[in-house]
Amino acid sequence: MQTVDLYARNVVTSTAVKELLARKQVLNSQVHVVSNPTSETGAFDHGQYFSFLRTRNIGDVIVHSRKLKSTSDFLSENLELFPLGTVCVCDEQLAGRGRGENVWQSPLGSLAFSFTCATKLSASDIPLMQYVSTLAVVKAIEDACYEAGCMDYAGLGIRIKWPNDIYYKTTKLGGVLCRAIYQEASFRTIVGIGLNLNNASPTVCLSGIVREKEHMFRVEDHGPVWNTARTSALVDQKDEEVHPLFMRERLIPRILEHFELVHESIETVGFCAVRDEYLKYWLHSGTCLSVLDASGSDASVTVVGLTDAGLLLAVGEGDEKFELHPDSNSLDLLSGMVRKKVH
Repeated sequence: MQTVDLYARNVVTSTAVKELLARKQVLNSQVHVVSNPTSETGAFDHGQYFSFLRTRNIGDVIVHSRKLKSTSDFLSENLELFPLGTVCVCDEQLAGRGRGENVWQSPLGSLAFSFTCATKLSASDIPLMQYVSTLAVVKAIEDACYEAGCMDYAGLGIRIKWPNDIYYKTTKLGGVLCRAIYQEASFRTIVGIGLNLNNASPTVCLSGIVREKEHMFRVEDHGPVWNTARTSALVDQKDEEVHPLFMRERLIPRILEHFELVHESIETVGFCAVRDEYLKYWLHSGTCLSVLDASGSDASVTVVGLTDAGLLLAVGEGDEKFELHPDSNSLDLLSGMVRKKVH
């Protein structure tokens, strides 16, 4: 049985969670509610996390474990035991998942966390949650880079691959997976986020990118990007230095804050409220793709944007329009093909 530590933003929240846990056992886990945490409690610095948290409804409770099969599975299996907005983070995730049957590796040094939230979106609009989450991640990364003195964030090459992946050039840096559960006449969503933060393998990581692009940061204003910080909470086996702005305890609150703001905009106005901002970060405007037309033949099209419903919008010969749903298609970035997903 795995052990997880639970931290709450205040005494009232901590007491309420204890009452919930007293009624039912958490599945396959022993939860330790930390009432008087110290710096020696665990690898995750809860104090720093709460000091940077600026959200209204998400993140008041955070569960941390050194190892979990999946942070999303942990929350899904125990949805009734933790208040909406609970965050689950682990140092090493053993069975992370991407879309479809894809596997996402989350070794030591990576960022692997999930959180729950309620949404007013209708069933047809639930796929927009992956846009909300992915946009929140890239905006949080941008914030951290600018605070570290980045002079040209766009030049770093960190972009969104439609609909829910974060890429560095042509290599995947991270991704988002959203799971919706219909309960009590509304949807509850579990948002899972994985990001290569300080792990040099299996592909690239944010720390490595910023080191490589260090010339793009104003050293005179902020000091060297990699100056002094070291923490056991976020290192790989090489025990590399970590800049404070790119630690999990600071990046997670940034992501949650952006998520709340973007989610509220979509709930109130619709996807059109954030579409231009999403397109600002994505890879695909002007990209030529091959899709199947109504007759089943290959057709060459050019991506022009997204519809109000969040569908990929492309135009072919004779201005024929194609709309592709994110949950029915998979975009192969390297081959320029839109493939039908196999379930």
